[in-house]
Amino acid sequence: MSDNIQGMFEAAVAKDKSGEGSEAIRLLDAILEYQPNHRMARFYRGGIRIRYRKDPEGGVRDWEEAFEGAPAGSSAKVRELYPLFLDSCYERLIQFTTQEPDNAVYHSSFGRACLVLNQVELAERHLQRALSLDKTRGIDAVRAYEALKQLNKGDAGVQLMQKHLEHAADSPELQASLGLHYRSQAMTAQALKHLEASAKLSPRTVAVRQALGDIYLGQGRMEQAESHFQFMLQNQPTASAHLGMAECDKQQFRFAEALENLQKAATLEPVNFQVQADLGDLALQMGEAELGIRSLKTALALEPNHPEIYGLLAKAALQKGDRAEAIQSLTTQLRLDPNDAFAAYTLATQLRATGQYQEAGQLLNKALVAKPGDVQISLDLAECYEKLNYLTEARKMLREAYERNPSHQELQAALARLDPEALVKNRVAQVQPEVEEWVNLARAHAQAGRHQEAFETFRKVLGVNPHHSEALAEIGRIYAGRRVLAPAGEFLLRGYACDPSQLPVLLEFFDVLNQMVGREAYGLLEQLARCLPQDLEKVAWLDYLWRQRESPGVGKLLSALLESVKKAYPPNHPVSQRWVSLQLSDR
Repeated sequence: MSDNIQGMFEAAVAKDKSGEGSEAIRLLDAILEYQPNHRMARFYRGGIRIRYRKDPEGGVRDWEEAFEGAPAGSSAKVRELYPLFLDSCYERLIQFTTQEPDNAVYHSSFGRACLVLNQVELAERHLQRALSLDKTRGIDAVRAYEALKQLNKGDAGVQLMQKHLEHAADSPELQASLGLHYRSQAMTAQALKHLEASAKLSPRTVAVRQALGDIYLGQGRMEQAESHFQFMLQNQPTASAHLGMAECDKQQFRFAEALENLQKAATLEPVNFQVQADLGDLALQMGEAELGIRSLKTALALEPNHPEIYGLLAKAALQKGDRAEAIQSLTTQLRLDPNDAFAAYTLATQLRATGQYQEAGQLLNKALVAKPGDVQISLDLAECYEKLNYLTEARKMLREAYERNPSHQELQAALARLDPEALVKNRVAQVQPEVEEWVNLARAHAQAGRHQEAFETFRKVLGVNPHHSEALAEIGRIYAGRRVLAPAGEFLLRGYACDPSQLPVLLEFFDVLNQMVGREAYGLLEQLARCLPQDLEKVAWLDYLWRQRESPGVGKLLSALLESVKKAYPPNHPVSQRWVSLQLSDR
């Protein structure tokens, strides 16, 4: 087929040269029916339409489509191949503007043709003339903007488009150009306004549909994004549309569909770096190691010095269990991007696993500069120091990290092993000021009668120090005031047990017990018997209660407490013996 197409093109050129323009057009139309993207056929047809049919606007439109997306220098190459043909087209366009100087279409065609042929200043002059003759020509405003951009007058070009929008609001090209400009300036609301207008006027414009899909995708508006990508895939499928759709799929956890879209994108554009990179990345995530590695290596062939690809290849090597290959890929990645903290950390992890602690430590220091305060990097670096017998550095690293993260369990464990004294000092330094501040605040709340605020603040104290006797006792008092008796007794008992010097708390505890009945009260008495200090120097609570035995609150429960003591301790235990001696002394 390609030989036939080439033969038809050469025949069309021959027909044109022999003056048979209509026959040349017929042959070129046939070529474009089979191959719509045949650039030379479209270019040559455009020239014939200018020269023979007096259809300059249609001819120039062919030229614009022929060179759209073409490699730089394409128009110069065409001029080398067909200099006489282009000269005759150029002369005809000049003739049109000379014969009818007030014809906007002719000035537009000449200006747009000059823009295609890189005669920018001449293009801008004739396009401005066309606009002065007909303000509704949106396409001329767009092409004038393109010319002004090349002349480093982009702002003037934007103002020109905005000025003519009032007269050419139904121009899809003008709406599209403004939308794409605003998008490049991160003015998303303005961009959406013009791009959506353009899509309604001309639904098949690929750049507009792609831009809308990308914007909505970035905003997380998946339904709107998919509508644009789906339209493109159904009407004008491109690799970019498949890429966008794949991202929609991934965002909604449709990973199999995402992989399929990326593979289709790679089929359409096998030399698209981004397609191959994304396909390789997702394939690895889905366990398709061979496809992932193949795609990543294809991406590297397209862009050899791309560090992220080496990072993904390292990931693939680790999936295969090939640590040596992973180290090689990570080393290359860091050579290309020395500031990549994650790559430095990953490589350090692999080097640590092979006992290369010196090299690993150097990399971890680099990673720590990029991510100061990172707990895991600090822990790993401290381990490297320890393995190298740099114990002073290891302790310093752990202490600094622990000061920033006093609740981190791994740091606590590491410090407990290497520097237990620093762990205790840090705990006191971190916790004590905060606890004292909360206790003072809670006291102020209690004195002002704000019992709920006092309760909540004392609970904070217990969150840090569960054995804070004042907080325990105060919470018990608050419960007692609300006649929530069981918790009141438990907290008063715990408060006294944490500070046995606070003997009056026992009377409050017994007062609560006297308001309770049944098993709950006797259960708390058994706890009192078991949990208080038991050596002879710290059994003042026994003497204190014995002295209070005549008071109704204590006397009613003293015999029950005595039974609890007998259950908890044998007769020769100091607590039991002290009870006996107290009873004997009273006789």
